[in-house]
Amino acid sequence: MKAIDTNVLARFLVCDDSNMTERARTLFEPARDVSEPLLVSNLVLLETFWVLRSSYDFTRAGIIDAVRNLLVLPSLTFEPHETINEFIHEASSSNTGLADILIGVHAKVAAAETTMTFDVKTSKCKLFTEIL
Repeated sequence: MKAIDTNVLARFLVCDDSNMTERARTLFEPARDVSEPLLVSNLVLLETFWVLRSSYDFTRAGIIDAVRNLLVLPSLTFEPHETINEFIHEASSSNTGLADILIGVHAKVAAAETTMTFDVKTSKCKLFTEIL
């Protein structure tokens, strides 16, 4: 299995550099055709959230839609896939930061009871508990 870096995923999503976008698509096609999907790690997703928001002015909804669209691509796999489905569900029904949601969901899927935080706002999300 091969994994992709944030810059590959971002170029594929934003299509702002035709050469790099085409090279990313060229990488994705054989992965689909030979059933060897490319891994998108949670760390790459976290960094992609930041890049899309800070460099490309994506809205929260736009980022969630982008992740939802990535899930249906047979050329990509996620660690674990269950985490990303849960992320989309939680992100669509909460105003907690996207990175925080992914952190909380990742912990939940890893069998953590909760994720402890000092962040009062984040602790309002069911995945977190405020340290008092």
